[in-house]
Amino acid sequence: MKLPPRKEAAALQAVIDQGAAAPTEKPTIDTQSISSYTLRLYTTKLQQLTDARDARRIRHRAKSLPNASAISVHALILEGIDLLLKQEAKLAAKESAKQSTAK
Repeated sequence: MKLPPRKEAAALQAVIDQGAAAPTEKPTIDTQSISSYTLRLYTTKLQQLTDARDARRIRHRAKSLPNASAISVHALILEGIDLLLKQEAKLAAKESAKQSTAK
């Protein structure tokens, strides 16, 4: 004996038969998403960064700061990029201030 189809199954099949439309909007790119980048350094520059990292570790340990061993060369490179971007923002602000006063 065959049972009649359940109502939920029929409703589910109706939704499946409708299909789906492709999204019309492009997804927005998250500004905080991580993307990878390959960086090639001369070994002398890499050694200088390693020396700077070691010197910072020694300074932090001497001051008994927490996370004295947490710094990495990668973190130093990111810190340098942040410093450069801050300097560029300051220069851009100065230039825009000069241009607005010159008009």
